[in-house]
Amino acid sequence: MRKYIIAITIACTFSAFAKENIEVEEPNTTRTNNSSMKMKFGSDCDPATQSADLDINNVRTKILNGGDMWWDLNAARYEIPKLVDVNAVRKNSLFSGAIWIGGQDQAENLRLAAMTYRQRGSDFWPGPLDPATGNTSKAQCDEWDKIYKVDGKNIIDHATNFTGVVNEQIENWPGEYAPFYDGDGDGIYNPQNGLDYPVLQNFCRGQKIDNEAEDQPDQMLWWIYNDKGNIHTETQGDPIGVEMQTTAFAFATNDEINDMTFYTTLITNRGATELNNTYFGQWVDADLGNYADDYVGCDVGLSLGFCYNGDDNDEGILGYGLNPPSVGVDFFEGPKVKQIGPTGLEEEVELGMSKFVYYNNDANQINGNPFIATDFYNYLQGKWRTGTDIQYGGNGITGTDGTKADWMFPFDTDTTHPGDNWNENTAGNQPADRRFIQSSGPFVLEPGAVQKLTVGVVWARAPFGGATGSLELLKLASSRAQELFNSCFDLVDGPDAPEVEVHEQDQQIVLSLGLTNTDRVERYRDTLLDGANREEYFGFQGYRVFQLKNGGVSLSELDDLSKAREIFQCDLKDDFDVLINQEFQFDVGAPIPVLKVRGDNQGLTHTVRITEDQFATGSNKTLVNFQTYHFIVLSYAAAESNTRPYLPGRKIKKFSASPHKLEPKFGGSSVPSFYGDGPELQRISGKGNGMNELELKPEVIEEILKNNSVANPIYENGFGPVDIKVIDPLKIPLGEFELLLVPKGVTQNTGNDDDSLWADSTAWILTNLTTGESVTSDTSLAYENEQIILASTTGKSILDWGMAVTISQVAAPGVDPVRNLENGFIDWSVTFSDPSNEWLSAVRDNDVGNANQFGAFDWIRSGVNGRLEGFNDPSFHDYASGGNALDPDAKFESIWEGRIAPNRLVSNTSEAVAPGRQQILVQPMTFGYQAMQGIGLDKLSSVDIVLTPDESKWSECVMLEMGEDPGLNQDQKEKFSMRTGTLSYRGNNLKPGKTIFPGYAINVNTGERLNIMVGEDSYQRSENGRDMKWNPTDRNDVFNGSYASFGGRHFIYVMGSHQGIASSIHPKLPIYDRGEEYYNMLSSMTTANRTSTLTKIFQNCDWVIPAIMAPGKSLVENEDGIPVPPNEVKIRLRVGMPYGVTPETSNENEGRPKYKFSTEDIYNDINDENGKKALDLANIVPNPYYAFSGYEGSAIDNRVKLTNLPEKCEISIYTLDGALVRRIKKDDITTELDWNLKNNANVPIASGLYIIHIDAGDLGEKILKWMGVMRELDLDSF
Repeated sequence: MRKYIIAITIACTFSAFAKENIEVEEPNTTRTNNSSMKMKFGSDCDPATQSADLDINNVRTKILNGGDMWWDLNAARYEIPKLVDVNAVRKNSLFSGAIWIGGQDQAENLRLAAMTYRQRGSDFWPGPLDPATGNTSKAQCDEWDKIYKVDGKNIIDHATNFTGVVNEQIENWPGEYAPFYDGDGDGIYNPQNGLDYPVLQNFCRGQKIDNEAEDQPDQMLWWIYNDKGNIHTETQGDPIGVEMQTTAFAFATNDEINDMTFYTTLITNRGATELNNTYFGQWVDADLGNYADDYVGCDVGLSLGFCYNGDDNDEGILGYGLNPPSVGVDFFEGPKVKQIGPTGLEEEVELGMSKFVYYNNDANQINGNPFIATDFYNYLQGKWRTGTDIQYGGNGITGTDGTKADWMFPFDTDTTHPGDNWNENTAGNQPADRRFIQSSGPFVLEPGAVQKLTVGVVWARAPFGGATGSLELLKLASSRAQELFNSCFDLVDGPDAPEVEVHEQDQQIVLSLGLTNTDRVERYRDTLLDGANREEYFGFQGYRVFQLKNGGVSLSELDDLSKAREIFQCDLKDDFDVLINQEFQFDVGAPIPVLKVRGDNQGLTHTVRITEDQFATGSNKTLVNFQTYHFIVLSYAAAESNTRPYLPGRKIKKFSASPHKLEPKFGGSSVPSFYGDGPELQRISGKGNGMNELELKPEVIEEILKNNSVANPIYENGFGPVDIKVIDPLKIPLGEFELLLVPKGVTQNTGNDDDSLWADSTAWILTNLTTGESVTSDTSLAYENEQIILASTTGKSILDWGMAVTISQVAAPGVDPVRNLENGFIDWSVTFSDPSNEWLSAVRDNDVGNANQFGAFDWIRSGVNGRLEGFNDPSFHDYASGGNALDPDAKFESIWEGRIAPNRLVSNTSEAVAPGRQQILVQPMTFGYQAMQGIGLDKLSSVDIVLTPDESKWSECVMLEMGEDPGLNQDQKEKFSMRTGTLSYRGNNLKPGKTIFPGYAINVNTGERLNIMVGEDSYQRSENGRDMKWNPTDRNDVFNGSYASFGGRHFIYVMGSHQGIASSIHPKLPIYDRGEEYYNMLSSMTTANRTSTLTKIFQNCDWVIPAIMAPGKSLVENEDGIPVPPNEVKIRLRVGMPYGVTPETSNENEGRPKYKFSTEDIYNDINDENGKKALDLANIVPNPYYAFSGYEGSAIDNRVKLTNLPEKCEISIYTLDGALVRRIKKDDITTELDWNLKNNANVPIASGLYIIHIDAGDLGEKILKWMGVMRELDLDSF
């Protein structure tokens, strides 16, 4: 009962949280009720006692089973937006609500049942009525004093994944009365069969409906009650004999429906009396935040009653502040009556919202609180409390035009008064505490008749417009709610959000998206109709993650950057990227294009690493440990549609998380790895890297330099051929693992060439060799699927490995450059061991504009120049194969800003189609246009090229003549022939034509050392071009009018080891053999076999570097006269390679890829020593505390946090003189504890210095000093 506040005391101040006072007449009022003052007994039932929360979406509201709802018998409980912080001050938009029913029997005696605040009792009691007698009993009432709650996800799990164990919500559903899906058709609710489950309704507007489990609301509450259980002490009315079955339900969506709740009530007249002039009404006490400044109104056409603020600022701790929201109740469905229709036949017609009346919270005889049954009935009839008609206009008592009003304050929606705008503001009313009734009638309620009353609560808030700014949005929400009702509450679901496991780590939060490979998530497909009734085919497209400003942000507010910001998005790599929907905008009055998502189009990932707070102010946005952050994850689908290609899923995941250090976990954790780290992978067989960057371990490189190759290369942590990464460092098990690529759906390995695996017929298996447990991939290699191995995703606790595996087949470089946006290119780097002396450079590519320009510096032929001409001029056009550009987006032209390129993209001929083009304009850097037509980029190797002063790592190689004119070259050698000079090295002459390159090259894919060829231009003696040494100069100009110097043309050619189209034409040449095979081939080259010899050689060439010295730099020779690099420079070139078979390792996994790794260096070691070290991290924040902290949820909350605590400890807080203030025992898995700054007696502490003692048992002790300055009690906040 809500009391009038008279005393000015602290206690009374606290009571203001409950509600304003209720003004009612005293029992000795002089007013009488001739028809309804008789005390009619039905039975001796006790009042209803049960309550339950409807809380699945952005609303948390209290439902009671005594005919009333939205309050807890003391205070408002219609919280929106719903908050998760227990210390936050809730904002409520409704205070209470109930159904009122009244009518007259044959003797014109009033029979009525209604509820308000239970000041004097109840008119409704739990349970059904006997269909034969229309009565009940106390035992029956007691048995049904319940509210039955069921969540939609439990219905879906029961229907789709029945394991024989029935969920408690499903099992307790009262199928005797409540609607259910009868899966076996026996008419009996039996969920033990796995077929029957709760539903919202079985019929909609007389038609039986499909009742799939996915079609049900996300949450339902059901209860049954009657008005015959006892005397009507609330209204003093005579009982009717009605039985009422109500379902309250809601949907969790990412639009305005997320801010709605719905209520449908089946009303059965179990009495023997026909009731005339009957009205059903929905009574609403709509307290919008601060209850004292409200207005109400209605929209007749929408059957919408609403409440909005009377001024632009909803003041006080309970108020919504500036630009407050508005709340409304949609009257969807009411009593039906039979009438003669236009065709002369009888038809059933719904009456709709016949009346809308308001009254005030006072004892006014005209428009104050109702007291006796006739007061309630008069309001139901759309009259004043006195029984007089409401007059149109003004305050409705005197009116303005002498006509009767059915709907008060309809603005401009009353068609009987076109052009008028009657509302509370124009009437001059003062904002106050309002109630309103939406009623429907009159009609005849016959014995046994069944009627249905359905309403929905809608809510909206606009960022501008003051008190009335949200009304238009509210009406749009009302229309959306009406559409939902019209569709029998069958929502278009869209794909479900995945399951989200949150990993709270040091200054970061990691999300794992699980259970994705289902028909409701990534296999989602649906066909919908557009506005023109055309079919649109939607399929799952991607995920979106939003950070919220606070836990109260609604899904419908995700587009408001002040409240929500998108922090992650991923989607399938396909034709959908930017999705734009046509949406109606109330401020424009028409549909406009709205960008919904800008897709990354790079494929799906299932882990999200969050390191920054998007709402942080200042330059440092790093997440703060122990601060709470709020997020939403949703899935979305896409379709080829002109109006709505974007379809968000309505079943989302909303959650909060706090980062923290991991060392205190489990009594002491070593935490040697972090999210994104990976193990040291060892390749046992097979090939490929799936677009992963590779880095060999230093000891492996040393072995390769010693032996020219390793059979089973080992890669640095996280830089192996497959992507295996740490998700949760605390869960990595200690063990030896093996990963195999295996056939999927076929009996043998197949390939799209001699050795590449078919993507759609290959899967992977990861086995823990220590335990024998294994995990198989959910998909084939045709999909880039990051598969998470956690108990929450595998369903097995033994597979809680804390890691993720991502393996997908890729196209080789140049194979599919249109769909493979990176064209197989991964990364490059050039790193000098002494950054202060970057001595090496190379000729930079410079594209020319037309065929008659000097083209020697246009040496990289990436792009689409020449596409219109069919790429028919190799001296000028970019290079293609089969009419398609090899590198249309010029990805490979970006390496070292155009200083390194794959051999196949390097200018290779001076033959010209363009008329008048001279050979000297090109000066190609490699050989082979005519013979390389069928050669692409697909054999390209990932390499490390290292130039080093360490002579033990140098390479012996052949040197090529690079001069353009044989007549000017030494011994008249043609370009690309082997030089004829001799180099003395270590006191011995090398073979003529061979030289020393101060470095080496390694294929990091295969673990092989590669041959190198170098060049020099013997014509350019002044540029070190005739000394058989690799010693480029820094000259990079043109002399003699058209001759490019290129630093003496000391080009570097990195030679692969692979076969081309045919072994006879493009044979596989050896890995590093000191250049012997190349020496032999070039030594035997003649004019007749020149083309075929150079073709065989250069089809093996992978990379070309036209090296020059950096300006002002030169190499200094050693004692042997060999130029020595001043410091080491490492050139990393990384490209993708498809997974495939290596025939030479057919004894392992039939040559398919096989890898091994150990988790010894990344698993979490738990022991007491780690726990003792972690105890040093224990702390209290903030320290000092100056009246406020970021952990406080409201003005009446005082809170600090003890952090980095062990799971078990005892915390004692003392004053400086040793007096015990508070002792707290902690025994949970968290590493933090909130202290509310109160002592053991729950009294706030005083300002001062305190000593905090943490006793962690065997782990040790920790002493902290803390200072706190308390703030004064803020009485205005109560």
